[in-house]
Amino acid sequence: MPSQPPKSDVAEFTDDAALTPLSDQEYRLICDLIYARVGIDLGEQKKSLMVGRLNKILKQLGFKDFNTYYEYVASDDTGQALTTLINRMSTNHTFFYREPDHFQFFYHKVLPEVVKTLKSQNRKQLHIWCPGCSTGEEPYTLAMLICEYFANDLSDWNPGILATDISRRVLDKAKTGISKTLT
Repeated sequence: MPSQPPKSDVAEFTDDAALTPLSDQEYRLICDLIYARVGIDLGEQKKSLMVGRLNKILKQLGFKDFNTYYEYVASDDTGQALTTLINRMSTNHTFFYREPDHFQFFYHKVLPEVVKTLKSQNRKQLHIWCPGCSTGEEPYTLAMLICEYFANDLSDWNPGILATDISRRVLDKAKTGISKTLT
């Protein structure tokens, strides 16, 4: 018996011959639903990604086509079907110091300007929002940079980072404070 490919947070491996086809109309319906409910714009290029990530759910729930699945999600008053859809469609690619140029810009340009402005207003509360934080490596990186920037003066400040993500699954992982890259 052939070995199975490893599981991945980024992509789902599936046998292409067994995939339920997704029409352009069904794709648009599901994309519009996702955008209307949570504001994610999948654009026109994510059709094959959607097929790969949602086929397992269709099979598990016994749906023969994506239109029936769409109706199921759109009419589910509990929100569980939508949560499952969003968890499957969101890409949770994350690691410490991901996009290093952004963090360099934050450290060398943003922090000095924000701190200068806050000091001029006699304020010492620094609040940062990190949307799309996935399992938390980016907000932890920001926290490390803030600690490094303020060094011995950190106790004079009241820093805070709000880390959010659309996927409850990755937020649950983030709450543990254990990076998958360290385990």
